[in-house]
Amino acid sequence: MQPFSFSALVRALPLACALAAASLASAAVSAAGTPPKVQAAPLRIMLIGDSITEGDAGGYRYPLFQKISAASGMPNFVGRRNGRLSDPPEFVDDDHEGYSAYRIDEITSGIGFWSAPPIETRLHDWDPAIVTIHAGTNDAQQHYHFGGDATLGIPSAIDRLDDMVSRIIAYNPAIYIIVSQIIPANPPASETTQAYILGLNSQIPGLVERHRALGHRVYLVDQYTPMLDHPNPDGIHPDAAGYAVMAEVWFQAMMAALPSKPVNPDPGRFWGLHQVDRFSTVTSTPWTLQPNLIRAGSQTLAGVETTGYQGSHPPALLNDGSQAAYSNDRDYASTTTFTLNTTAAPQGYDIT
Repeated sequence: MQPFSFSALVRALPLACALAAASLASAAVSAAGTPPKVQAAPLRIMLIGDSITEGDAGGYRYPLFQKISAASGMPNFVGRRNGRLSDPPEFVDDDHEGYSAYRIDEITSGIGFWSAPPIETRLHDWDPAIVTIHAGTNDAQQHYHFGGDATLGIPSAIDRLDDMVSRIIAYNPAIYIIVSQIIPANPPASETTQAYILGLNSQIPGLVERHRALGHRVYLVDQYTPMLDHPNPDGIHPDAAGYAVMAEVWFQAMMAALPSKPVNPDPGRFWGLHQVDRFSTVTSTPWTLQPNLIRAGSQTLAGVETTGYQGSHPPALLNDGSQAAYSNDRDYASTTTFTLNTTAAPQGYDIT
């Protein structure tokens, strides 16, 4: 095994800036070193939806994170958006894919005032093992073409949802996708909105069954029925008690749908490599295997170890495919050492 290391200077930014930029300052190859003790990286879970997924004070995301952590260890919630300005400070992993006010088609395309890329780009950026979907409430509130409009080229609501599911499958058919019948609306939400939700929910089981008949890892969860006993204060968004119910429903659905030991996708597959997604248990490691450091034609990294990391979030949560760290209130320098498997790749490595 041959290790090499680089030092990264992380410039502290205000917490509202979320991620501090990390730049590669230097790289030097050393002669000796031992691979770190490692374990599997936390399971990456992408929670997709609208403002109900974004939530208030952590919404259903925080109690769901707690339930998964207690049952099987800390997960890694991933996504382009985060709730750092509104989530409780003790909630250490507030990333999500909840786009307030977005319809199903807007969540999929990313087009709108949130200026997100298409869902395929977001999936590639975060590479989740599990995706949950709770979407359609804004379609209902906007009374947006439930049955579609062929003249305008607008698909029906269920076809818009199917397009989202199908594009996730096309990106990676190994992803476990849990599709929700969405929670009810109640007054002051209009009767039209309530009826739209009932109509969409009646079609979602058929969508799931069609995909399952094709062998896709798509599962159904009913968020509607349990929430009938927990009316939304504003007609649309749950209160804390309602979000707790949603978290329990999501949790039970995951426990029923997933294998005993689900794993993250192979992070090297896009580069023709096989790599194991891991993080160090003996040092703070803000990220582990970044496949584009090692080009196709080489084999694998044997290990990665970082010292001097002073980020404010647990390092395992930062294993998202890029060198990034949550900021402290000061600058600091960290060193990352990669151990290369020279036996598997005696031709060497291209790290340019």
